[in-house]
Amino acid sequence: MGTHSAIAIGRGLRLITLSSFAGDRADALRRQRIQDYEMQCARQRLRLIDFSMARDLALSRAKYSLSGFDLIGAWRSWRESRRAEMAIEQIRRMAPVVRAASIDERQARAGDEAERRLDEFLAVALDDQWTLIAGYSGRGGEIDRILIGPWGVFAFEIKGNRGVIHSNGARWWVERFDRRGNPLGTKTLPRAPDAQLAKTAGWLEGWLRRNGIDLRVGRVILFAANDARIGVIHAANANLVTTLRELDLGSLFDPSCMGNALAPVVCERIANLVVRDHSFWERRRLGASGTASRRGEGEVSRLSVASHLNLTRGIHLKVTHGLCA
Repeated sequence: MGTHSAIAIGRGLRLITLSSFAGDRADALRRQRIQDYEMQCARQRLRLIDFSMARDLALSRAKYSLSGFDLIGAWRSWRESRRAEMAIEQIRRMAPVVRAASIDERQARAGDEAERRLDEFLAVALDDQWTLIAGYSGRGGEIDRILIGPWGVFAFEIKGNRGVIHSNGARWWVERFDRRGNPLGTKTLPRAPDAQLAKTAGWLEGWLRRNGIDLRVGRVILFAANDARIGVIHAANANLVTTLRELDLGSLFDPSCMGNALAPVVCERIANLVVRDHSFWERRRLGASGTASRRGEGEVSRLSVASHLNLTRGIHLKVTHGLCA
């Protein structure tokens, strides 16, 4: 919450990180594994202390019995100390280990890596006319990346799935193959990525429209794994379904499909509206007052929007900005 800073990466692309869904989830699952391991270690230490005390006490009793020539009592105490010693050896052999990452953690980590790969790709391709917003979360849901620049606003749903991706309406699935090309089976994606993106992008379009900026948000489904390939895509609710290796920004930003370019003041205004909306709903999710206003929240320090608001105060920005069907 509060002020979000924009940093320049690559050729000057401005990156604003609001949150990291996949990275935060992977880190949380990893921390839970470490905590479980530390708790097991603590329990093991307590058991070792208990049996060590029992062994030492039994040895003391055995020495005391021997001093009184109580051979039977000394033998019994010695046996008790040996049982405690064997228990100590067994506990040490069963030392705790950090369990392997779960499927959920591996998937979250793969998603985080996929998002970072797109950041690196865009940092090389785009200059300081463009702003990339990471981790937007509004009323409609989450958007992995929002790209804002002269040729429009684009929402990216990024996936780390490997294999050949197919879709048929609401059903999306992935075909997996081994190194020799033998099929390993198919996996159905639990949620259709285009449906996820359409809902949130639609909400974002409405929020911008209510603030005087009428444009269509381009929807891109991106599979970023090196061995991801696009198969048969039928009736996808997105402007583009592609892999990172095949992503063609020239085609995505085709000016002939988009009309007039967005002015820098409009791009900066859009970026700040996105940040403000994210900050508002973040406050709501954290239990802040329901009467909180989105006005003035979550400004981007690097963009210095205050001076631009003076330029646009009282002006209703009507941007006609379509996308190729």
